[in-house]
Formats: sequence, C-alpha cells, structure tokens
Amino acid sequence: MRIAVACSVPLDVRGGSGTAVAVREIGAALASRGHAVDVIAPEESGPSLTFRRWWFNRSLDPARLSKSEVVLGVDGDAARAAAAAGRPYVAVLKGIYPEVLPHERGMTRRLLGIQAGWERAAAAAASAVVVPSRYSAEAVQRHYGTPPERLHVVPEPFDLGAWRGRLPAGLRRERTVLCVAHLYPRKRVMDLLEAWSLLLRERPVGRLRVIGHGPQLGKVRRRARRLPGVSVEGYLPGEEVMRAFATSAVFALPSAQENFGIAAVEAMASGLVVVAGDAGALPETTEGAVRALVPIGDVQALARALAYGLEEAVVRRALVTNPEVAARYDPASVSDRLEGVIARVTR
Repeated sequence: MRIAVACSVPLDVRGGSGTAVAVREIGAALASRGHAVDVIAPEESGPSLTFRRWWFNRSLDPARLSKSEVVLGVDGDAARAAAAAGRPYVAVLKGIYPEVLPHERGMTRRLLGIQAGWERAAAAAASAVVVPSRYSAEAVQRHYGTPPERLHVVPEPFDLGAWRGRLPAGLRRERTVLCVAHLYPRKRVMDLLEAWSLLLRERPVGRLRVIGHGPQLGKVRRRARRLPGVSVEGYLPGEEVMRAFATSAVFALPSAQENFGIAAVEAMASGLVVVAGDAGALPETTEGAVRALVPIGDVQALARALAYGLEEAVVRRALVTNPEVAARYDPASVSDRLEGVIARVTR
C-alpha cells in the first residue's frame, strides 16, 4: 500500500523535538512492512511553529496525496489536502495542544491555541484518530469530543535492537543524572535544578547533565551556573547523546505533561533508572520499569527520588529490567496496530 505521512515539523531532532523522532520511526516501521511510504515534511524550521504549520498546509498540493491510498497527518496536518485529493485521512495527534496550553503564557499560548483549533478540526474530519497513550486518548475525548470508535491508541515505535547497537560499548557508568529534553516550561527542568541543590546539601553527589535546547535554555543555564556539578549543554549531535546515555545512571524528566515520553523510552533502553513526573503519559509509558514517580512541583520529593536512583543496587536492577520494558514498543507490534487502523479506513 502507498501511504503518505504529512508533518509540518522538520524531521531533524533539533528542529522537531520528539515529534521528529516519532514520525521518522512511524515511516520506517511502515516501510519495513513493505508499504511505500511518502513522508512529506519541511527541511528547515521557520521563524514560528504556527506560521510554519499554516504555510505547510496552505502550500501542500493535493495532487501529491492523490498518489497514495491513505494519508496520515500529524497534529492535523494535511487534513484539507487529503479531503481535496479524495483520500481517507487519519489524524495522528502528538501535540494535543489543549493539554499544553496551561503550561504556556502570552503569545506562545495564543499561538498554540490557534493550533489547537486546527487539530480539533482535523480530528473531527478524520476517518480515524491515532494517539500514543491512554492518557492522550482521554484528553482527546475530553477536549475534542472524538467518539471512542474513531479513537485508537498506538504507542510510538521504538527499535530496541537498533538503539542498543548504537550505544557505545565498554564505557563505565558514572554517578550522573541525565536530562534530555526540549526545554519548554512544562518540562520543569528548573525543578530538577532546585532538587539538585537540595541534594548537594545532604551528600556528595556526582554530576547532572542537561542536554537539549528550547525557550528556557538561557534561564536554565543562568541557574545552573550557581550549582556545582551541573552542565547545561544545549543541543548535542546524536553520537554525543548516545555516549551520555551510555555513561549515566539516572534519567530525570520531571515533566508536567507528556503525551508519550520517547526520551524516557530511550533512557529505559539504555538501562537507566527513570525519575519522572507523576503526570501525563509518563507513568503509563514507564510502567514496570525501575523508576521513581514524583508529584509535579515537589522538589523535595524529586531530590529524594534522585538519591534513590543513584543507589548502586537500584542502578544494577535498572540495567537488566529497563531495556526489557522498552522492548514492548517493538516496531513490529506497533505496526500491527497501525496497519489495523489503516485497514479499517481503507475498506
């Protein structure tokens, strides 16, 4: 089958965050099943995510979609073009913007509100709506009124074997806490720095590494300058990120809102203990892992969770258990579920 996957987010990680990873993996998973996959995405980021999405959809030629038998549109992308091309449309929702809005302010919040309207319209027009977690399914039902019979939970595919093959071998695990995130306010990386400050008062600890860029990068760097053992490194190339996963003991993501949490899956695949916010999809995505879930905004609980995660016995258990948990997102099983949705809308 020929399948179009449309996404207005660039597919490099720096420009697209977790959405870029997810779209690339979806395309690869479907292609591995013998489908001809046409991934349509911009090559570069524009000055505004909202403008970029508007321009992408305005300029998308329905004739390109007419070559495919079904169109998968990320966050409402390509809904109008798919209708104009007369092709079945599946809305693959990853943003779920009404859940993001409470964590933003000012112009950013207003622009994301516009995108929420586009996402809502696409969900209403779609033959099926795909979301990556039970949490996000409940949110889409609540915000957009999508009926359950059109709503399908399909987690993000993750190739454990490929990931483990890329991890540098023979490196020593250090007493390092790693955070890899796009630095939006909802990631609550400032809470992580405050928890680290509390931890430093009680015991000698190792190192905290924060990798990723985003609107709070400057704020995070300014706070980190006053804390021993903290490095805020911004964007790093993929091989350096893999080295960070291979040499760390704990992965910390005290985020208040994740629709899936692909970085947590990468951490589990690397054998790291997971310390995560007890909110959104993170409890669901990391279920069964060696982990600690922390109430949002409770920096004292976060400090205790980091101390727990750095215990040698806990680190050893995570090395064995957590890759097994990540294996449940195997691309083959995820593809089965996605192909089932596609089959329903193309009958």
